[in-house]
Amino acid sequence: MKKIFTLITLALAAFLILPAPVSGQAKQAKIQTRKVKLSDFTTKTTKVVLCGGEMFDDALQEEMARRWLVSPYEFCTLDEYERLKGSPDYYFLIPASTRTKKEVEPGIVTLTLLKGGAEKDEDPEKVGFDVITIPCAAAESPSGREFVFLPAFIDIIQRFMNEAMTSDRVSYGGLSAYSRKLLRDTGQHIVFSEDDFAENLKQDPSWKDCGMVVMDEDDADELFNEGAENTMVSYVVAPTNPKKGAVCYKMIVSADTHELCYFEKHTIKGNAPAGFLPFDMKIISLQRKK
Repeated sequence: MKKIFTLITLALAAFLILPAPVSGQAKQAKIQTRKVKLSDFTTKTTKVVLCGGEMFDDALQEEMARRWLVSPYEFCTLDEYERLKGSPDYYFLIPASTRTKKEVEPGIVTLTLLKGGAEKDEDPEKVGFDVITIPCAAAESPSGREFVFLPAFIDIIQRFMNEAMTSDRVSYGGLSAYSRKLLRDTGQHIVFSEDDFAENLKQDPSWKDCGMVVMDEDDADELFNEGAENTMVSYVVAPTNPKKGAVCYKMIVSADTHELCYFEKHTIKGNAPAGFLPFDMKIISLQRKK
């Protein structure tokens, strides 16, 4: 009896460890992080959409020819983009007027890199998404500074992609995660355009001790155009006549290396108008003192 019980036990154990038969082909779950999804960027063609107006399109074509090195690229029209945007075979670099949920009209113009793909699909690998968006200018009556900083925007996108393909922190975090911590380098000075300050910001004489200088906008832009060494320059993007819910973007960019050194944003309201706020200057000053 004991022998029979042992045989039954062994047979049951063998049954439990044998794989159960399956009907049909089981689907293997695939989980890919964003850096993996972006790993094909250098091998896919980036379609540069010319829809930003004649002057901006001309400048974009010129700077792409001078600077774009990370992937093959081609220029295309907005109609071509509409036909091709669902294809995972392409990335798209497109200037676009954008608005927040609370804005009625577009407030700013952005330069956005998209991964082509369907809006919805059972296979997540076939779904496209926004990769990185850089605020460029006000949608209405832009200042013209977007042409000064356009070369830097293209370099920032390329450098971002190189890091995003190997880092989920960067690929998911966007510009805020990517912006460099060069503010702490006291060997570089920061030039602020006086027009980049919010109305409620009072200039502080102690800024000079932190290597922070305030200049006329034309003088600041000239330094940026010249690629002045060891110099970072401010740039603010906000609607010309901001409405409730509009957003202001504040950047500091290295003039010689085009690295993004500071990137912050805030919702524009009564005590927080467009421009660098007292809070921004406090944070930047503390960074410079470390």
